[in-house]
Amino acid sequence: MKWNLQKERYYLGPVRDVYKGYANDLEIREGAASGGIISALLIDLLEKGEINGALVSRCVVKDGPLRAETVLATSRSQILNCRTSIYFDFKSLRQELLEKTKDFDGKIAVAGLPCDLRRLRRLMAKDARLSDKVHVLIGLFCGHNSQKDLILRVLGQKGIHEQDIVSLTFRKGLWRGRTYVELKNGREINFPFQHYSVYQNLHILAADKCAACTDHTAELADISTGDIWIQSMKKMPVKHSIFLSRSPEGTRILLNAIEEGKIRGEAVDAEMAFNSNKRGLIYHKALAARARMAPVFGKRLKLSGNEAKARWNEMAAAMMVYGLQRLCRSRLGKERLFRLPRRIVWGWLVVFKLLTSF
Repeated sequence: MKWNLQKERYYLGPVRDVYKGYANDLEIREGAASGGIISALLIDLLEKGEINGALVSRCVVKDGPLRAETVLATSRSQILNCRTSIYFDFKSLRQELLEKTKDFDGKIAVAGLPCDLRRLRRLMAKDARLSDKVHVLIGLFCGHNSQKDLILRVLGQKGIHEQDIVSLTFRKGLWRGRTYVELKNGREINFPFQHYSVYQNLHILAADKCAACTDHTAELADISTGDIWIQSMKKMPVKHSIFLSRSPEGTRILLNAIEEGKIRGEAVDAEMAFNSNKRGLIYHKALAARARMAPVFGKRLKLSGNEAKARWNEMAAAMMVYGLQRLCRSRLGKERLFRLPRRIVWGWLVVFKLLTSF
């Protein structure tokens, strides 16, 4: 794919500066899913007094079931308690939380998924009180989100039941990392995160809303960040993130954090940002292809008319995704799918990755 400014804007949205790097604070990095950039920036802004709190999310076990929630964190420890990624869908911007934000004494930062930040931008445009409270939006790269049932089924393959869980950390460690589960009996079980992501990357049990989304890199954020999936980074002793500024305020915050040593940031070009999430970006932007294939599987997606023309490989990838999702509509189909040897699912994923590589 020949890279140019048109491709940059199409795949990445507005970009000012792009960096690769990580949080210099080892305590922040150790529990992070990637390079700890978001936690480092939030703590830096909090300690400087530029913000008084941050909307961040965490995975918790309360009153039995596993769930996720967004909280208004006001200390370093509270931010660190929310530093890892969550890989199932939940309602992050609850109305009571938005009201609490509007009544909050001080400025806040918001860390969220692309869809969350789009909704928040719309709300801020209509509500001056909310807009006045938000200092900066930090977005996470997101290929799509999943139904909670996906993680429960993968845990079930390990003999882990939801009612026995005390805590769950989806991903930490180098490269793809590992998943950690603490049980009520005191045991801690961990396994490669790929045992989950092999299904997740195929959009198996994906959240329905994600089919119509084309925003992979949080284009409406002031700062966006995500993993670097490039083979040359695989054996690095410190896990790096790719992160970019989209606004003057985002640029200022990043430059200050780099100059003061809060984060390590090496300037790179926008093409590296694309290559670091290439397959996810290609599939995410292929809305025309998904819309073409949707009626075959009883679905319908609306187009704005500005989408790029559907390509054969994108339509084939959409066929794979929709076929697997249809299989999961029935209880029997779902059971059979998750009983298959993982190597078979890996084979499907290899084909899917090939189709979304160009």
